Amino acid sequence: MLSVFLETPNELRAAAAEHFACVAIRIRLVRGIWRPSTKRGLLARLVIGLYLTLALIIFLSLAAFRSGIPPPIMEIAYYLLPGHSLPTAASCDIGDSGFRYLSFCTAFQEGAGLVHFTYDRRTQVIRSASIAVDAFTIGDLIMARGNPTGYRRKYGTIQIYWGEKSALVSVPLNSASQVRLLLYYLDASDLPQDRVEWRGFLTVDSLSS
Repeated sequence: MLSVFLETPNELRAAAAEHFACVAIRIRLVRGIWRPSTKRGLLARLVIGLYLTLALIIFLSLAAFRSGIPPPIMEIAYYLLPGHSLPTAASCDIGDSGFRYLSFCTAFQEGAGLVHFTYDRRTQVIRSASIAVDAFTIGDLIMARGNPTGYRRKYGTIQIYWGEKSALVSVPLNSASQVRLLLYYLDASDLPQDRVEWRGFLTVDSLSS
């Protein structure tokens, strides 16, 4: 190979020598940049590390956005739920004679607002409770609670049930419908009897008002 190199014209030999010299210089520069003992190498690693970290943060943010994570579902505080005793801060009205054992009460829940509930003076427990909401849709609630067990349509609204829990929305109903009211009952005997088994959004409007 050396003999072939010596036989080439001077111009070609000079060009080849210059090319190999440039390559050697570039290799030394790259090695110098990545050598941990040099300040340039440390700076390069720091810049690349920051870039990769930023790219990872952006990727995770986009993944969370696209996954459709529902907003937090507000719930009534446990001490205001059916089955609990009357809170000391509650304000109650005995009501008319038709509900002589029930008191209609309200209590303020921190961060949520006013909770309305009925209190049974015979058993001395809350029988039902409700709270007005406007921060999430019925689709969000289904993602949080699972498939509903039933529903009923009444006076231009639809009440959707998960056992003793329910939510009130306005018609027409779809997954983006805003939830207006959350309701909780003590047991199945307190639930309306005209409920229909849940069969999806497309069948709800078949119920007569």
